[in-house]
Amino acid sequence: DYASWTFRKAPKFFDVVTWTGNGVSGREISHNLGTTVGCVMVKNTSNAENWMVYHIGSGIDGQLNLNTTAAATDDSTQFNDTVPSSTVLTLGSNAEVNANGQTYVAYLFAHNNGDGEFGPDGDQDIIKCGSYTGNAHTGQYINIGFEPQWLMIKRINQGSANWVILDTMRGLFHGDNPQA
Repeated sequence: DYASWTFRKAPKFFDVVTWTGNGVSGREISHNLGTTVGCVMVKNTSNAENWMVYHIGSGIDGQLNLNTTAAATDDSTQFNDTVPSSTVLTLGSNAEVNANGQTYVAYLFAHNNGDGEFGPDGDQDIIKCGSYTGNAHTGQYINIGFEPQWLMIKRINQGSANWVILDTMRGLFHGDNPQA
């Protein structure tokens, strides 16, 4: 069984960029989000490397691997200990993000926080990236300010924790009530 999702490239929502690595720490890659970067997923497309993930919720010192269950780690060679800006992604020299001659793709997701510019009046947020502290209870309610259609979750402080994706097509739940 497979599922796929499509995200439209749009400022303050989502962007895709590609580059060829040069192995130099501090390399800047331009993007078109034009707002706070909430999440970046980078894949080396010419070599078998881990998917590298920067997420605003785990911070610049808490990189994740999309293809593993590992906890967040601190590695300055990934994103050069530099939070992505509204226009550039800064890379380190690690082969997972910037090896000389290797090719890469990055998927960048915005983090709207009252600046989304969506909806009929251009004042609504449609994407957020954040974090919360779990309380070990089933059904914990987290208010993000709107009804999401797609939700991705990863426990960052413990290894062997899978990534979880929920969406409205397969049943996003609020309490005991599926949201469709």
